[in-house]
Amino acid sequence: VFNRWGQLVHQNSEYSNEMGWDGKQNGSNLPSATYYYVISIINNCIKESLNGTVTIVRWSQEFSS
Repeated sequence: VFNRWGQLVHQNSEYSNEMGWDGKQNGSNLPSATYYYVISIINNCIKESLNGTVTIVRWSQEFSS
């Protein structure tokens, strides 16, 4: 997962649904923003890539009612 400047903010080579990305980097919440992901898959000796965006929206307590 990369931020808008192309800096790597999350990487996991052993992904499972139980251990998905929690929107944190080094234990700290990343700010509200859109992030870009790249998933590399090797299937039957053929390398494929899936990519897209994920948006983090964090709500501040001062804006909640």
